[in-house]
Amino acid sequence: LALSNAITCGSPSQICYLADCQIIKPMCDLLSNSDERVILIVLEALERILIIGEKDVQKTGRNMYAALIEECQGLDIIYYLQHRHNDEIYGKSVVILETYFKED
Repeated sequence: LALSNAITCGSPSQICYLADCQIIKPMCDLLSNSDERVILIVLEALERILIIGEKDVQKTGRNMYAALIEECQGLDIIYYLQHRHNDEIYGKSVVILETYFKED
């Protein structure tokens, strides 16, 4: 979770560096955790990574971090999280899906 905190508080270049160090898959794996606090922290960190990735959309036409989340089955887990009985997790999942994966 220390890396999630680094992403939440980090600069865009630090976030890109961490994402480029293949942090996305382990973070997506943490979304299957039973601790709802952990899930929420990870969702917030992934959202921050996705925000940074949106800057690439203008250059490349796609958010490469969204593609990485999808490749490691993180998108499937985020869809599943909409059905948790936790309003914060539900809300964060919906925001991520509607903002960064609306074509899917």
